[in-house]
Amino acid sequence: MKQNFLVYFFLALSAAVCGVLALPEGGRTLAKRSPEPVEASWTNAQRLARGLPPRAPRSLYNPTRVAARHPGTSAVPQVNGYIQIKKRSNGQSLGWIKKTVDSSGRLEVTSYSDRLTVKFTPGSGPFNIELTNGSPYSYLGLSNPNDRNYLVRSNATPAGSTPSSVGNTASGLSQSAVWYYNSGSGKITATYLKTNGQSFAGNSWYGGSDLGVGSKPSGADDVDFYFVPS
Repeated sequence: MKQNFLVYFFLALSAAVCGVLALPEGGRTLAKRSPEPVEASWTNAQRLARGLPPRAPRSLYNPTRVAARHPGTSAVPQVNGYIQIKKRSNGQSLGWIKKTVDSSGRLEVTSYSDRLTVKFTPGSGPFNIELTNGSPYSYLGLSNPNDRNYLVRSNATPAGSTPSSVGNTASGLSQSAVWYYNSGSGKITATYLKTNGQSFAGNSWYGGSDLGVGSKPSGADDVDFYFVPS
């Protein structure tokens, strides 16, 4: 009986001692440790510290989120001014294209005060030159566009079209979208279509009072047309 009591006493004492030893210092219960971070959220430093390779770099490219690129418009500004006539042989100024026509409906050379005003949008050509003073008809054209062509006031024709009955200050056919502009030299030239569709780069001339492009009449001078901004 005494032996059984000693066994029970020894067991109870051991349990009490173990309970005391399990308590942290000061008798307070230890806080529960936070779980290890989830591997997917580990930084590369955390991964390397655990002997793991660094994460693969993220791709920020998402083809469904790329906005379509719209080409910027490269608008060529319209220019306004006058057309001066210069003798090709020596560069002498002979005057300016006149805003009105003679009795034959053809444009002439005049002084500074009576000059024609024009506007156009430079391009690779051919293009129309709009006339902004004088009347009738509002575009610089060539009448009878074959071998010898006179400068007239005309209605507009589209680029690449053959001579048409659109109306002009002289009789017959005309076309207007025949002009080319060299912004470096300021020179205006004409390449027109004959009635058979043949393209012809015409020489500009001045004879008597007439201005023309193509085959020049006897006694006419070779000239160049120069755009002078207003």
